[in-house]
Amino acid sequence: MVDRRVTRYIPQWEVQEEIANGLWKTPVGKVPELDMYFKYYAKQCDNLVLQDGGLFTSVKTHQDILRVAGLLKGPLGREEVSGRLSDATGPTVPDSEQCGRSIDLAGRLLLMVELGSFDHAPPLISPPTGCRWTKGTIKEHISHCFPETRALGHDGLKLGTIFNARNIERIAGIEILWTDNLADHLRLTNNDKQVAIFHHASFLLRQQSDESLYSREFLDETIQTIKLLFPKWDPATRPWYGKKIASRTSRDLDPKLIEVGHLNTSDRQIENFKYWHDRLVMLKQAFDESEPSTLRQWWIDRRKRVQWFTFWVAILVLILTCVFGVVQSVEGGIQAY
Repeated sequence: MVDRRVTRYIPQWEVQEEIANGLWKTPVGKVPELDMYFKYYAKQCDNLVLQDGGLFTSVKTHQDILRVAGLLKGPLGREEVSGRLSDATGPTVPDSEQCGRSIDLAGRLLLMVELGSFDHAPPLISPPTGCRWTKGTIKEHISHCFPETRALGHDGLKLGTIFNARNIERIAGIEILWTDNLADHLRLTNNDKQVAIFHHASFLLRQQSDESLYSREFLDETIQTIKLLFPKWDPATRPWYGKKIASRTSRDLDPKLIEVGHLNTSDRQIENFKYWHDRLVMLKQAFDESEPSTLRQWWIDRRKRVQWFTFWVAILVLILTCVFGVVQSVEGGIQAY
């Protein structure tokens, strides 16, 4: 089945089974959990294989993709994999550019990380985080993209229950950009007015169980960030995310995102994060430093209760002053009449 040519459509069920097994040894019964992933798969194939008549890649079939992915999962570096593809026999021998783009495509489909630059549509975040890969193995590249780093201090920083995706948007006014690129996860952009969130929770959960190139520690922590921002049992976050899924602009969101779980107090400590530590620190700082800019935000933002109370007392006094002023004017007019 995988010897069929790649199309812009989501692969048939039987083909999905062979692809998932070839990439990560996913059991047949678990393939339905990758429904959102295969939308991404079709999109990536359309970007590279089908655009421009496939002139810039040696990949033509799903089997070609699995072959390149198989080479990447081994001990070979990028240069050696490219050499193997160049040595392939057939009616046409791929050049270095075709080999490079084929490697980038297979890497994208293995990791859901943006490798190379062959998207015809403008990127969601510019420039996208892709960690340019020119040499070494793909596992070495992963270590470069997702290092253990705690460069930023976090004294006094608390990840309270108010710090979730819904409040980041409605209280802080930070727009959420739903991304397919794991390397952009939690990245602030546009002068801290937007934050990217990787919504493919189903992919992350399957990576925990299947033969993933990611370390278990990295996957566990990434899922912890999902639980932090999308707490399963929060009565307000669930319907909010449901509306996002139902909206026309966000209907391709992974519904599993809100089903992953939630964190208790001990799990919400910033010290527990090392891969995503610095991005969480920056996001929390942007959240804490945000100030209400509309009346609606002034009403719902009760992080500083004294300031909130003072503001609304002032508004009430202003309203009453205006009302009494109007009443007095009316009475004065009546008396004069």
